[in-house]
Amino acid sequence: MVRIRVCYKALTIVTVSIGLALFFFFYQKPETLYIGVTSYSLLNYTEEMRQTHSQRPPPLVCGARKPIQSADIKMSELYEKLRFDTWWLSLDVSYDMNQWKDRKLEVVILPHSHHDPGWRMTFRKYLNTRAKPCLDSTLNFLDKNKEARFIYAEVSFLERWWAEMTSWQKTTFKRLVRDGQWEIATGGWVINDEASTHYAATVTQLAEGHHWLMENLGYVPNVSWAIDPFGHSTTEAYLLRKAGLEHILIHRTHYEIKQHFAKQRTLEFRWRQPWDSSGSTDVFCHMLPFGGYGVSETCGPNRGICWQYDFSGQKRFPFPWSPLPIVITSDNIAQRAEKLADQYRKKATFYNNGDVVFVPLGDDFRYLSETAWEAQFTNYKKLMDYINSKPEMRMHVQFGTLSTYFNLVKQRKPVASFPSLMGDFFTYADRNQDYWSGYFTSRPTHKALSRVVEAELRSAEILFSLARHWIPNLASKLNSETCLSLYDRISSARRSLALFQHHDAITGTARRHVMTDYRRGLSLALDNSRTVAGASLALLLGSGQQDVENAVHAQILHWGSVLLHSAGWDWPVAGAPTPPTITFTSLDQVRYLILFNNHAHERDHIVRVDLDLRKVLRTGVTQRRLISVKVSYAGGVDSHTKEAVHELQPSSEQISSGGGWSRAKSAYLFSLRAGPFTLLPLQILQLSLRLEISDFAQPSIDLFKPTLYNIVPRSISAPWLHSQVRKNPLYDSIKNKQMDLVFNPITGFLHSMTNMATGVVHPLSISFSVYKSKQAKDTSGAYLFIPELPSVPLPLNLQPKVRVARSNIVDEVTTYHPNLVHTVRSYKTGEPGRLAIEVENILDLTYPYDNHEVVMKLTTGFKNTNRTFFTDSNCLQFIRRVFYDKIPLQGNVYPMSCAAYLEDADYRITLLSAQPLGVMAGERPGEMSIWLDRRVAQGDGRGLGEGVVDNVPARSVFRILVETVSSSSSPRDNASGANVSSEIPLPGLTQEAHWALTDLIYPTSQFVFSPDISSNLMEKMRTNLLLMRPNGLPPDYELVALKTFYSTSERFTPDLHSIPGSQLGILLHRTLPYCGKTYLCARCSASTFTSSSLDQVQVSGLFRNLLIQKALRTSLTFIPRRAQENKDELPTTSLSVQPMELEAFLLLPEEPKFP
Repeated sequence: MVRIRVCYKALTIVTVSIGLALFFFFYQKPETLYIGVTSYSLLNYTEEMRQTHSQRPPPLVCGARKPIQSADIKMSELYEKLRFDTWWLSLDVSYDMNQWKDRKLEVVILPHSHHDPGWRMTFRKYLNTRAKPCLDSTLNFLDKNKEARFIYAEVSFLERWWAEMTSWQKTTFKRLVRDGQWEIATGGWVINDEASTHYAATVTQLAEGHHWLMENLGYVPNVSWAIDPFGHSTTEAYLLRKAGLEHILIHRTHYEIKQHFAKQRTLEFRWRQPWDSSGSTDVFCHMLPFGGYGVSETCGPNRGICWQYDFSGQKRFPFPWSPLPIVITSDNIAQRAEKLADQYRKKATFYNNGDVVFVPLGDDFRYLSETAWEAQFTNYKKLMDYINSKPEMRMHVQFGTLSTYFNLVKQRKPVASFPSLMGDFFTYADRNQDYWSGYFTSRPTHKALSRVVEAELRSAEILFSLARHWIPNLASKLNSETCLSLYDRISSARRSLALFQHHDAITGTARRHVMTDYRRGLSLALDNSRTVAGASLALLLGSGQQDVENAVHAQILHWGSVLLHSAGWDWPVAGAPTPPTITFTSLDQVRYLILFNNHAHERDHIVRVDLDLRKVLRTGVTQRRLISVKVSYAGGVDSHTKEAVHELQPSSEQISSGGGWSRAKSAYLFSLRAGPFTLLPLQILQLSLRLEISDFAQPSIDLFKPTLYNIVPRSISAPWLHSQVRKNPLYDSIKNKQMDLVFNPITGFLHSMTNMATGVVHPLSISFSVYKSKQAKDTSGAYLFIPELPSVPLPLNLQPKVRVARSNIVDEVTTYHPNLVHTVRSYKTGEPGRLAIEVENILDLTYPYDNHEVVMKLTTGFKNTNRTFFTDSNCLQFIRRVFYDKIPLQGNVYPMSCAAYLEDADYRITLLSAQPLGVMAGERPGEMSIWLDRRVAQGDGRGLGEGVVDNVPARSVFRILVETVSSSSSPRDNASGANVSSEIPLPGLTQEAHWALTDLIYPTSQFVFSPDISSNLMEKMRTNLLLMRPNGLPPDYELVALKTFYSTSERFTPDLHSIPGSQLGILLHRTLPYCGKTYLCARCSASTFTSSSLDQVQVSGLFRNLLIQKALRTSLTFIPRRAQENKDELPTTSLSVQPMELEAFLLLPEEPKFP
């Protein structure tokens, strides 16, 4: 044991005992072929190794994979055909009046006002200055004018407005909605973004809106209205269909797509999912044909003419060459009506729907007064009456809702006769080849925090639902006030998260002060979620114990002592996140850590926390003690205490923190890793963390000692806590039983990996580049990415500053550069963590890095010579992409919500992402670029009026898997990598990759008991509790959500209550695993390669101690059909989900009296 004297602040002297770290300090591998070799030579070497290596993995045996199904329009094929050589939407239109000689052209005009729940103003300011005046004036005007119609979508504003309404206003509003004058479309809390959102968060915001509408209005939406999201997702269409909506309207699609569809008259179609062969997922979709959704771009192709028919008094003059709107009089009505009718007829030629035209009449923040309503309505009523009175005009015009329009279309033409379409509408461009791919990455820290809140809220909802329905808690009559207060916090967190899914929030495209306001809401949601989770854990561990229930009651309702604090990453209202920290205040103190596996499958967990030992180190000095950390737990059937593998080392914060170089207090921070802890489905496990002390000649602490190269730590104690070397440690590889990682000693970045199970060497290098904004008329902003080409390398240190930490649990290499801290980890134990390479970046783009966008580039030896790659669609499915030279580079960037991959005939590299970002691949074979952060100094002319310069150090986390894939799943030509079959297999993740992804985005929850909790109360807490049957769900089933509702709507009859007064819903997803494997997974079997044969999961016994026996299938938002509509959907004893599908159910007790 080596003892080295360490000087702390205040002249505290501590001696460090290295223990096992002695091996890593003195042992050095023999020099290898990598020493002194340039990066180029290294690439040649690893490629040669891969080609000549004799050992190859055994072939995978898999059945033929389900192919992508057929459709009349496939967006992937359309992209091959289009030339993408125009600069704006240009439509030449002519018509023949004889088209309408047999039936009139039906025109439906729909007033609307688009309200952003935050953009240039905060949500609250928009509510008071825009939304409330509009809603008030609309309520009064529609009440007085029975022909008037209106559509609205943002339930977040309706909820605040409703709270301040009088009884008369509420009664009037309910009548207007019931009678169809006022249509509420989509019914979500917001109109969500469709690029960066996770499908589960979208379901949350839809459910929150739908339940509010059901609770207060008894209303269920049937149509969707999405006029402003910047591109449209096929997963969004699927979610809306599963939520019960039959018809949807979209708008922002590439202008060349609009032009092509208009010429082909295919702007209306049945949007279908790629796995669907029957049309069961079809949703009827209407696409607006022109560039905008305002009055000036909705009546027809001539914007200058349409502008003349905006009578609302809006002081906006977008077309100075066009005459101003003229009030309709008896003198001009004939001429004005004919001019408007001409535009309607021209617009009708773009659709093949039985001669029905839809005309939105509104814009952002319209109808703010009854005067504006009166001017618009009166003039249009005169025009309508005139046109309808003239048979020779062969037209009938009316005010109507979106449902009115779709019903007219279906009356004139069967929906089944419209073309089917597969694919999505990314990446969006509105004009001049201006692609909206910048927002995929704008404000990445906000995006990452949103994903953290999703995970924490999900855990909180699962724990609360189980605590609420836990039989011992029911027997003890758990205080209803406690449950309702916890539910209020859940509801608040749901709504804050839902608000952030807005298409100007998670996109990062709101003004700086608005983004700050959103972050406050997310931080509050995170606090509420963790409070609910901690309290629910206490109620479960101490179920049936009155003292525990009283303590939780006091905490939640009377600001009593907190029983369980989160031991997750700390996300302040501003700044970068920091690792969780547990403080020890005395040598004899024991801290109790709680782990909760929120998955319905077994997994291993590695504990990672920082320990603050400031006070105990001072005590250790005076008592001359050796301090070591021990981690133990009660596990197994016998519940005997077991000691876990655990390791202590100086925290990396002693070298550098998220905000830059180390802070003074970091000298007392030590990083603890322990595990792996194998956790069964929904298992709660208590760990004991204690400091063991023993007499010693000098005061010491037992830890592993990292190696530093070319680093002079600023912490005074750091030189004694680290081994400083003169030889670059990256000349040696980082090798364990899973993989051998070779690093470039010049940059410090990863260069290649060898799969130790197969012996195959894979070139896999990481580098970083910068795209600078092009300085021209159109430039990058919050929305747009317009780069100066080519990119340039990110400035690096001439010699890398390196920290290498080797231990029995994980090896990690961290390199420090001027504005980048880059870490690569290889876990030696624990699944699924050890199946992947983990990459963490902390990128600081604060001043002076204006107009810079930094990307991380992965360069592999994979030969995807057809330039294809795959990105996820809202984390639910994958879409095949192709890099096209005919499209500018910025148009080849796509949203990555969770993952992306590229492959050749034998291998696949999959990048799993803990946060949504932009991604591009295919520019060169085997390359993938991931955008990490962007700082743009100016606006891009899309209305925001400012750049994005509020950067904070952005932490991004990824996992990289290299897998062998089955050629039987995807028949390809080995030479070119091209498919040799006309049937393209349905893309997707392997089971191992999906397991690693869910583990990344839904990590095991960590909580720590308060040090002030009494020993009497601790004795009443269980230390090991299983909430689900031990085998959980089948491997291809995923527990997306377990939610409790307190609905008093008549739709939720008492027979649909899980327990009196509340409902319990479960959301399941069934994957369709791709055939492939890493060969590193010990517990993976052949059954994990494909979908399981279990089409049904028995409800009874699925969750322990719950009075649940049956399930009723509902919409995706947990809204049951009316009893008279529900004859074909009765409660069953099993949960049935088909591959690729999402299904929601209400869980019911034994023998519900179903009507």
